[in-house]
Amino acid sequence: MLAVSFLLFFFFLTCLLMLLVRIFCPMREGTLSLERSSQALVWKLFGYLYVAHLWPLINAGLVPVNLRSLAFSLLGAKMGRNVMVGGKILDPSLVEIGDFTMLGEDCLLTAHAVEGERVDLGRIIVGRDVTVGVKAVILPDVVIGDGAIVAAGAVVTKGTRIAPGEIWGGVPARKIGMVAPGSAA
Repeated sequence: MLAVSFLLFFFFLTCLLMLLVRIFCPMREGTLSLERSSQALVWKLFGYLYVAHLWPLINAGLVPVNLRSLAFSLLGAKMGRNVMVGGKILDPSLVEIGDFTMLGEDCLLTAHAVEGERVDLGRIIVGRDVTVGVKAVILPDVVIGDGAIVAAGAVVTKGTRIAPGEIWGGVPARKIGMVAPGSAA
C-alpha cells in the first residue's frame, strides 16, 4: 500500500512540475535548434520528466486503457469524452483527440521529429470517432478528420491531412478507402 501511495504521489508531483513549466514556458510549434534554443531546452525537460518519471507508470499496465486519457490530460493533452488510449503519446501538450476515439495497442503519436541538429514540433489533431490501429505511428503536424480510420502498422508522415471518413494504411500511409456511410469507425 505504501509503494502505491508513493507512486501516486510521485506521479502527481511530476505532473504538477510539468504543469508549472507549461504555464511559464509553453511548448510552441515550429522548428527549433537543439543547440541554442531555450524552447528546445523546455522540450528536452518535458521529455526527460515524461520518459524518466511517467512513462513507466502510464505504459507499464499500471494505468488501465480507459484511464490513460485522464493521465494524458494531466500532462496537457486535450482529450475528448470516452477516449481509449492503448498506445503512447509523446509531447501530449501538442495533441488533441476528439470524443469516442480509439488509439490501438502500441500505437504512437509523436508531435516531434528530430532531424539532424533540429527538432520539428507540430500539433496532432485527431477528430471524433477515429480509430488508430495497433502499432500505427502518427508524426507531427497531422490532422485526422472525424470518423477516419488509420490501419494497423500505418505510418502517417509529417504534415498529412486525412479527411473525414477516409481509411489510410501503409508505410508511408496513403488513402486506401472510405468508411461506408452509416457505419461507425
